[in-house]
Amino acid sequence: MVELLAKYKKSVFSDLMFPSRTKPEQPIDPCYVRKRLQVILKRAGCSKVRFHDLRHTFATMFLENGMDIKTLSTIIGHVSAETTLNTYTHITDEMRRKAALNIDHGIAKAEVPPAPKQKKKEPARTDFVPVPLPRRRPGTGCVSQINETLWEGRYSPKWPDGKANF
Repeated sequence: MVELLAKYKKSVFSDLMFPSRTKPEQPIDPCYVRKRLQVILKRAGCSKVRFHDLRHTFATMFLENGMDIKTLSTIIGHVSAETTLNTYTHITDEMRRKAALNIDHGIAKAEVPPAPKQKKKEPARTDFVPVPLPRRRPGTGCVSQINETLWEGRYSPKWPDGKANF
């Protein structure tokens, strides 16, 4: 990932890592990021999630894998670990299984057999191919759907040959 980001940074036309396409001195618009995430999820056949849900997933996965709550809270940027625990982390089946095994071992002094190793199915790897976004020529218009009931239209008053369109 670091190599991909370093390569990407060389091609960026701004000091920012993710600049706005129309205003390079400003960061990318959060609405654009949200829309692109939905397009990517749809192409991947995944269900819709909010961009902020990724933050919950991050917190839960790192807590599940043994990160202490204070460190996790600091990484996420919370002042209180209570916010991280109460809002951003969720209990997974693996966490429940580990807790049950700890109870068996701690209270009943039972010998706990190691968990069976499950072979993870590797997803098919494909080369990343970015999808070029359509560019609009001067003198043409475009209509974009913002949500189910809201549309946005744009129009340039010049034809491709440079003559005024009015």
